[in-house]
Amino acid sequence: MAHFAQLDSENRVINTIFIDNSVLLDGEGNESEALGLAHIQTHHAQPGTTWKQYSINSNIRGHAAEIGGYYLPESDTFTSYKTHPTWVLKDDNYTWKAPVDPPTGIGTMQTYEWNEVINNWSVYDIPEEETEESTPE
Repeated sequence: MAHFAQLDSENRVINTIFIDNSVLLDGEGNESEALGLAHIQTHHAQPGTTWKQYSINSNIRGHAAEIGGYYLPESDTFTSYKTHPTWVLKDDNYTWKAPVDPPTGIGTMQTYEWNEVINNWSVYDIPEEETEESTPE
Protein backbone atom coordinates (compact mmCIF):
# COMPACT_ATOMS: atom_id res chain seq x y z
CA MET A 1 0.00 0.00 0.00
CA ALA A 2 1.08 3.53 -0.74
CA HIS A 3 0.47 6.08 2.02
CA PHE A 4 -0.38 9.74 1.56
CA ALA A 5 -0.92 12.61 4.01
CA GLN A 6 -3.20 15.58 3.48
CA LEU A 7 -1.75 18.90 4.71
CA ASP A 8 -3.43 22.10 5.82
CA SER A 9 -2.13 25.57 4.93
CA GLU A 10 0.45 25.37 7.76
CA ASN A 11 1.73 21.94 6.60
CA ARG A 12 0.06 20.15 9.52
CA VAL A 13 -1.13 16.63 8.72
CA ILE A 14 -4.94 16.58 8.82
CA ASN A 15 -5.69 13.27 7.12
CA THR A 16 -3.93 10.12 5.94
CA ILE A 17 -5.02 7.55 3.39
CA PHE A 18 -3.55 4.58 1.60
CA ILE A 19 -4.06 3.44 -1.96
CA ASP A 20 -3.03 0.33 -3.84
CA ASN A 21 0.58 0.41 -5.10
CA SER A 22 -0.60 -0.48 -8.61
CA VAL A 23 -2.04 3.04 -8.92
CA LEU A 24 1.50 4.45 -8.67
CA LEU A 25 3.04 2.31 -11.43
CA ASP A 26 3.98 4.06 -14.66
CA GLY A 27 4.24 2.39 -18.08
CA GLU A 28 7.64 0.93 -17.21
CA GLY A 29 6.54 -0.48 -13.84
CA ASN A 30 8.21 2.22 -11.72
CA GLU A 31 6.40 3.86 -8.82
CA SER A 32 5.50 7.51 -9.37
CA GLU A 33 4.27 9.78 -6.60
CA ALA A 34 2.74 12.02 -9.27
CA LEU A 35 0.44 9.18 -10.40
CA GLY A 36 -0.66 8.65 -6.81
CA LEU A 37 -1.35 12.37 -6.40
CA ALA A 38 -3.37 12.43 -9.62
CA HIS A 39 -5.42 9.49 -8.35
CA ILE A 40 -6.05 11.24 -5.03
CA GLN A 41 -7.12 14.48 -6.73
CA THR A 42 -9.56 12.51 -8.89
CA HIS A 43 -11.01 10.20 -6.24
CA HIS A 44 -10.33 11.51 -2.73
CA ALA A 45 -9.66 15.22 -2.56
CA GLN A 46 -11.11 18.58 -3.25
CA PRO A 47 -9.23 20.65 -5.82
CA GLY A 48 -6.37 22.64 -4.35
CA THR A 49 -5.62 20.33 -1.43
CA THR A 50 -2.01 19.35 -0.76
CA TRP A 51 -0.95 15.73 -0.35
CA LYS A 52 2.48 14.16 0.20
CA GLN A 53 3.48 10.52 0.03
CA TYR A 54 5.10 8.89 3.07
CA SER A 55 5.94 5.40 4.22
CA ILE A 56 4.95 3.74 7.46
CA ASN A 57 8.50 2.39 7.86
CA SER A 58 10.05 5.86 7.42
CA ASN A 59 11.69 5.09 4.06
CA ILE A 60 10.04 8.09 2.42
CA ARG A 61 10.30 11.56 3.97
CA GLY A 62 11.97 10.60 7.22
CA HIS A 63 9.04 9.68 9.43
CA ALA A 64 5.60 8.21 8.98
CA ALA A 65 3.04 10.98 8.83
CA GLU A 66 0.57 11.19 11.69
CA ILE A 67 -2.42 13.42 12.17
CA GLY A 68 -1.33 16.50 14.08
CA GLY A 69 2.27 16.10 12.92
CA TYR A 70 3.92 18.39 10.39
CA TYR A 71 5.50 18.24 6.97
CA LEU A 72 8.71 20.30 6.78
CA PRO A 73 9.24 21.45 3.18
CA GLU A 74 12.81 22.67 3.79
CA SER A 75 13.93 19.14 4.74
CA ASP A 76 11.20 17.21 2.84
CA THR A 77 10.36 15.20 5.96
CA PHE A 78 7.50 14.57 8.36
CA THR A 79 7.60 15.04 12.12
CA SER A 80 5.48 13.43 14.79
CA TYR A 81 2.78 15.22 16.72
CA LYS A 82 4.22 17.93 18.98
CA THR A 83 3.20 16.81 22.47
CA HIS A 84 4.14 20.01 24.32
CA PRO A 85 4.05 23.59 23.00
CA THR A 86 7.50 24.49 24.34
CA TRP A 87 9.34 21.51 22.86
CA VAL A 88 11.76 22.16 20.00
CA LEU A 89 12.55 20.25 16.85
CA LYS A 90 15.86 18.38 16.79
CA ASP A 91 17.55 18.97 13.45
CA ASP A 92 19.41 15.66 13.37
CA ASN A 93 16.34 13.40 13.30
CA TYR A 94 13.35 15.77 13.19
CA THR A 95 11.84 14.68 16.50
CA TRP A 96 10.54 16.90 19.28
CA LYS A 97 12.71 17.41 22.35
CA ALA A 98 12.18 19.23 25.62
CA PRO A 99 14.11 22.52 25.85
CA VAL A 100 15.71 21.15 29.05
CA ASP A 101 17.36 17.73 29.26
CA PRO A 102 15.57 15.18 31.45
CA PRO A 103 16.89 14.73 34.97
CA THR A 104 19.60 12.19 35.67
CA GLY A 105 20.40 10.39 38.88
CA ILE A 106 16.89 10.18 40.20
CA GLY A 107 16.14 7.50 42.78
CA THR A 108 14.74 4.10 41.95
CA MET A 109 11.42 5.05 43.57
CA GLN A 110 11.08 8.24 41.53
CA THR A 111 9.88 9.16 38.08
CA TYR A 112 9.66 12.38 36.09
CA GLU A 113 7.45 14.04 33.52
CA TRP A 114 7.47 17.27 31.57
CA ASN A 115 5.76 20.19 33.34
CA GLU A 116 4.64 22.80 30.84
CA VAL A 117 3.79 25.34 33.58
CA ILE A 118 7.36 25.59 34.87
CA ASN A 119 8.94 24.69 31.51
CA ASN A 120 11.01 21.96 33.14
CA TRP A 121 10.85 18.39 34.39
CA SER A 122 9.04 17.54 37.62
CA VAL A 123 10.30 14.64 39.70
CA TYR A 124 7.79 12.55 41.60
CA ASP A 125 8.10 9.83 44.19
CA ILE A 126 6.54 6.56 43.15
CA PRO A 127 4.13 5.49 45.88
CA GLU A 128 4.86 2.13 47.41
CA GLU A 129 2.19 -0.35 46.51
CA GLU A 130 0.05 -1.34 49.41
CA THR A 131 0.16 -5.07 49.96
CA GLU A 132 -2.87 -6.95 51.06
CA GLU A 133 -2.32 -9.25 53.96
CA SER A 134 -3.51 -12.69 53.17
CA THR A 135 -6.12 -14.04 55.49
CA PRO A 136 -5.65 -17.56 56.80
CA GLU A 137 -8.21 -20.04 55.67
